[in-house]
Amino acid sequence: MLTDRRDMISEDEILRRSGKTHNKFQFHIYDNLASTNDTAKEMIRAGGGHGSVIIANTQSFGHGRNKRIFYSPEGGIYVSFIFSESQTPNKSQFLTFAPCIAVCRAMERLLGLYPVVKWPNDILIDGGKACGILSETLTAADACGMIIGIGVNYLTEEESFPEGIRATAGSLKQWAKNLSRNEFIAGLVQTLDDISVSFTREQYLLEYKKRLTGLGNDIIVITRDGEIRAKAVDITEDGGLIIEKTNGAFEKLYAGDISIRGVHGQQKENS
Repeated sequence: MLTDRRDMISEDEILRRSGKTHNKFQFHIYDNLASTNDTAKEMIRAGGGHGSVIIANTQSFGHGRNKRIFYSPEGGIYVSFIFSESQTPNKSQFLTFAPCIAVCRAMERLLGLYPVVKWPNDILIDGGKACGILSETLTAADACGMIIGIGVNYLTEEESFPEGIRATAGSLKQWAKNLSRNEFIAGLVQTLDDISVSFTREQYLLEYKKRLTGLGNDIIVITRDGEIRAKAVDITEDGGLIIEKTNGAFEKLYAGDISIRGVHGQQKENS
């Protein structure tokens, strides 16, 4: 249990440390939510929310792609950003690539880590999933918005995860113990804000591919219809994974989990 006051999420601390931003953000901080993304959707449906940053200390029903459970115990960072289309150009690339790039840059700058991305949007450190991302677009009757949900296993204890996922889950605790959640959230806000106004379509794709693990490797793609053994060939501008199957045929995928051999993310030397 977190008892250190510096680990309490504070709007004042986040604002103080993030400094001036291009976009104007409003912070909404909760002890517990079912899901920060679901709360973001409620805000959009109510006709507002643009520029909102929803943060929860824990989530009861955090979820990722295909409604898969994202375990959200105390010590993690669970945050959703709401952007309007007018806040950022290149909507498709922003939703697909910007969250991964922003999280990786924040981990590098603040914690001295070399994270990598496992397609489409898992952030890995030492082979463990340290962060999950869920980007969504909601169009209601009179309102629409882009939602970027980010869950980071920041100060999360290993025993907080169910036994079934402890082998694949990762936590930043050993590197993050001297950096508060407020400091990391502030760095993440600032980084995502900078990307939203400065990146071109080409920059999104180039940096995402640079951080992606597995391109050129033999992989196993796990889909609803079963497993596909293939080679990861390339990424399209809208985030699709181009694979070459064992029969020589090429296919473009937009959903599925992949298994890749190799080392996925590591600490910088001498950091």
